[in-house]
Amino acid sequence: MTKVFFTPATVLPLVLYTDLNFPSDRLAKAFTNLGRIIKTEYILRYITDNDLRRIVQF
Repeated sequence: MTKVFFTPATVLPLVLYTDLNFPSDRLAKAFTNLGRIIKTEYILRYITDNDLRRIVQF
């Protein structure tokens, strides 16, 4: 198994990049949140819809 070591030289650029507020970063966050909304909606439908549960279980 390969071990991964993080050094300040490898972590610092990642921290700096994630702190910047690029439009593409905002778009990525928007898509992430949209995915969470879709997943939450599906889970709520699964909880309340008996037919959907039957379809998924079989």
